Amino acid sequence: MKLFDHSLLLALTVCCAALDHIAYEGLRLDLSATTMNRDILGIIIPALNRTLLATFPNIQEKGSFWSELLIKNIRITHYKVNEERIDITRFEYDYPIYRMKGGFESIYFFLSFDFEQKWIGVPLFSGRGTGAVTNVNNEILVFFNESDPDVQIPHPWDIKNLTYTSAFVKQGWVKTLLHKDFINHFHKAVDDSMFEFAHKLLTTYRIIEDAFPDDTDLIFCNDILSVTPTVGGTYLSIAFKTNITVDKDIHKKMHRRMNGTVVPRGDFDYCLSAQLVPDVLDALGKGGYYDTIMDPEFMGFATDEIKEFFDILPSLRDNNVGTEKFNIHCQSSKFESTYDLSPREWEIPILLMQNPTYCFFYHIPRGYYFFVADIFMRFFYGMQEKEEAYYGFVNGAELYGFKTIPDLPESKRAIIEKNLRNFTLSFVGSDLVSPGIKVKPNRHAELQYQSSYAMNEEICFYFKERPVINNK
Repeated sequence: MKLFDHSLLLALTVCCAALDHIAYEGLRLDLSATTMNRDILGIIIPALNRTLLATFPNIQEKGSFWSELLIKNIRITHYKVNEERIDITRFEYDYPIYRMKGGFESIYFFLSFDFEQKWIGVPLFSGRGTGAVTNVNNEILVFFNESDPDVQIPHPWDIKNLTYTSAFVKQGWVKTLLHKDFINHFHKAVDDSMFEFAHKLLTTYRIIEDAFPDDTDLIFCNDILSVTPTVGGTYLSIAFKTNITVDKDIHKKMHRRMNGTVVPRGDFDYCLSAQLVPDVLDALGKGGYYDTIMDPEFMGFATDEIKEFFDILPSLRDNNVGTEKFNIHCQSSKFESTYDLSPREWEIPILLMQNPTYCFFYHIPRGYYFFVADIFMRFFYGMQEKEEAYYGFVNGAELYGFKTIPDLPESKRAIIEKNLRNFTLSFVGSDLVSPGIKVKPNRHAELQYQSSYAMNEEICFYFKERPVINNK
């Protein structure tokens, strides 16, 4: 599904490395250094491939005694990433920079070029040279800026291990000229290559893929709220606030601020506020996802004839023969919201939702609504995983209350109440595809799903890093 781009507003919080709590509204990611660093490497490798296509200008300089040096056909032939030389299990975070440290030649490039030396315009000798370009500090930086994260391998770079096919070339001159001119173009080529891929670092989590059937378009757009080192600096927690959109017309903002405790259960923890459930149910309801025409017999009426209402609305006898047909249109309330009523102290994976619904009883031959029931149902709502997606289902339901138009005396309310209870109980055991979230972390093929749970506060998924067998 093609989803719209959404620029992020980043509000980074300065905090100490020992902080184990993170405030968020919709989604939080707790990524171990191992997972985050391999995510960064997963971005860098395709970016570095682009450096092989980079072109560099010729370098020409006149020296003393009418000598002249030309370096041309400069190119990067290949590169090497040595994960075993990178401190993959740690990071440094200094607001707002995430720093991934490596050892000697953890990332380096192989360079080739042609050279030609002249004297008074007369060629003296020429040949071919090779060398390596390495990062002096052996580090990779992630800048959590005001839009997309910016991944960079910073200055300075060094040129080493130069070799030449001609023994007569002034080697020091070649190296000096490459450092003075080429190295700046090289850094720009690396930086430009990174720019195209860096935004992918959090793309998977900023727009959550839904798992809805048919044509319902459910979008969870997550804006970064803060980035925080936690658990002694071994985990990075990224907090998001969430906007929910259904079919581009219905928009709803998450409003409950969560204060999650980071207790890592895997290399990658993906936790959603349980508030997402009522907010999604509400947004889907207002978007018409649950609108339906009900079979009267499904609600406990013996037939679909108007006579079923003669005891409830005696005035109907005056103008109806009793055999005329009716049906029932039910829809979520467009004015009242679905509420999460789960007690905060609950330690069971069931949520309690109150869902307001209107049912309109429609006189088919005459084309008008003759009765309206404003129903408040309470669902005991659980979560289950299916094919990498998280779905909701109702495992208990009760009629909490209802109003009618026209208003009914108590004796008549008792008659219709039985039908409304049947309607409420009909939801038990049914799947309500909400939130319908499909969890696919970056490099999901390299992360092994461990477990998940739903509680009154959070819905979480835990993954472990698979062992790395081959390093590039």
